[in-house]
Amino acid sequence: MVTGDPISAAVAACSQCGLCLADCPTYAATGLERDSPRGRIQTLALGVAPRDMTGPGFDGFWGCLACSACHEVCPTGVDVAGAYGAARQLSLLDERK
Repeated sequence: MVTGDPISAAVAACSQCGLCLADCPTYAATGLERDSPRGRIQTLALGVAPRDMTGPGFDGFWGCLACSACHEVCPTGVDVAGAYGAARQLSLLDERK
């Protein structure tokens, strides 16, 4: 696992294998890639500033339940919920400026 901030670590460690899909409750509910851990990691990998993760196209990102089901099955140990939490915090801090 890559050390450093949780967003960079998750992006670097994710192999995009898709093992997380079967255990993700939001992906199970919608069937949309953007609502999966893999889709959310792809969003983070695009380098979009958390403050810009609003509006259409980012509903899946904000829909993460942070249940860590994906982390339990991830062969590379990606802390998806930790990465999302960090991005959400950055977004909230940006809104306060």
